[in-house]
Amino acid sequence: MTAWRTLLISALLALWQVGCTGPEKVASTPPQAVEEVDDILVLADPVAANWDGQAGADGLDVGVLLFRRDRKLPVTVKGTLEMRLYEGVVRAEDLPQARPLRTWRFDAAQLRALLGRTPAGWGYALRLPWGPTRPATSSVTLTARYVAPSGRTVHAPPVAIATRPR
Repeated sequence: MTAWRTLLISALLALWQVGCTGPEKVASTPPQAVEEVDDILVLADPVAANWDGQAGADGLDVGVLLFRRDRKLPVTVKGTLEMRLYEGVVRAEDLPQARPLRTWRFDAAQLRALLGRTPAGWGYALRLPWGPTRPATSSVTLTARYVAPSGRTVHAPPVAIATRPR
């Protein structure tokens, strides 16, 4: 529930910042999935999550909203969403040369299972566990890439996240 609350607050702030006026009514059922998107918004807590109560972070709770220019609300998708994790803070221009520490891929069927409704629209709540490869740095960079069935890709700006509290 905390991940969705964070997703909601972040999404509402983001929508307000980009100039969306007035609330659109979010349908009680998800919109029909689309193949192409124009933009991705990654919403993450500023610090990595601790799910097991043991010392140290276990991964990231992330919300992802995908948008098309011809729609006012986020869309659901038929393609694949790829999340890449890098150690340290990596600038967008340095990403092509950087090597990801971990990559998670979610196809359309997996994404349908992660779909949820918020007042901001329909989006995906992802839990990204470190697994056996934990970051050794005090911060990580997360990126998202959507791959449409046609092969066209759309990238989200990188998001820096602390791996432990300050």
